[in-house]
Amino acid sequence: ETGIAPEERDRAFSAISAYDQTYNEVLKKAYLAGAETQVREKINALAVEFPDDYQTFNTKVTGLRNGVLEGMPEEYRPAMQLQMDSLIGAQRSRVLAAEKTRRLTEADEQLILSSNDAVDNAITSLQNNDTLQAVQSIEQANQYVDDRVAANAITPAAGEVLKRENTFKLRVGTARATLTNLLDSGQPGAFTTAINYVGSLQTAPEFADLTQVERDALIKTVRSDLSSRLTLDNQEQARLDELRQQSQDQTYFATAAAIIDGTADASTVLQLAQNRSISESHFDKLNNQLSTSGTGFDNYDIVFNIQQLMATDPYKARQEVINNFGTNLTQRTASQLLKTIDGSGPLSTDRAKTYLKFL
Repeated sequence: ETGIAPEERDRAFSAISAYDQTYNEVLKKAYLAGAETQVREKINALAVEFPDDYQTFNTKVTGLRNGVLEGMPEEYRPAMQLQMDSLIGAQRSRVLAAEKTRRLTEADEQLILSSNDAVDNAITSLQNNDTLQAVQSIEQANQYVDDRVAANAITPAAGEVLKRENTFKLRVGTARATLTNLLDSGQPGAFTTAINYVGSLQTAPEFADLTQVERDALIKTVRSDLSSRLTLDNQEQARLDELRQQSQDQTYFATAAAIIDGTADASTVLQLAQNRSISESHFDKLNNQLSTSGTGFDNYDIVFNIQQLMATDPYKARQEVINNFGTNLTQRTASQLLKTIDGSGPLSTDRAKTYLKFL
């Protein structure tokens, strides 16, 4: 028995059905490819925006996944879900690893900061003569170093180097604090004692745990402190000497004027010298002035010059009177000139007197 051959119309329908199936598959793949490209770009963008924030990245990318799948025709969802889960999984791993690295870095930075703070506290404690607190602070700093080693942030060898540096800083701080205490003691020969202390550091037993290089560095630092302190003290002494000289000069001219007026005598000069209110040279000049009182003659060129100075520089005029008293000026003329100077010149006006009183 033979079969019945298909009619021409059946062949045509069969061909159209196969074509439609192939066409639909092509469209489906094209749709998925386009959707996958867009989704990949959005997932990568979220990974860039939150490179080391796993929680935020996961929240955002999960929302993206759910939104894409819900808005997609159901027949495409299984294939798209597989693609998205693969892309998201890869980026999740990268973000999570980056976050772990960031958190470890932040933790290590905090340990470094805490260690440095502990060392600073140790130095401050030494300056306050609290040796026990200083030692405890260094121990705390070294513990932070051990924590870094335990977290694999640094190698054990690097940790030992850091702890050695902390101990060295404690030794240097101890020597510097000791030097400061000696200099600030107020005891006679404090500077000599300080110099001797610096000289003893080369063999001092309390620094026996230091290497020679470390000991040399310690001595260099302490010597620098001593030199700086000596410089500062010399500068302060120079300032005080200058102020003393200015004060003595003022006292000298005031006393010289008083001698001319007859309100100061030898006992006044002696008392000022004993109090160091005037210098030795001032003392000699004032005594010479006392011995020449009532002598001299009036040189009218000198008198004229002084009168000229009264209008422009009364201070200079006063000094000229004192310098020429007993030689080029008699006591009577010198006294009159001083009274004139005190009652004339720019500082004798009411306005100047008001400002002078305010100052």
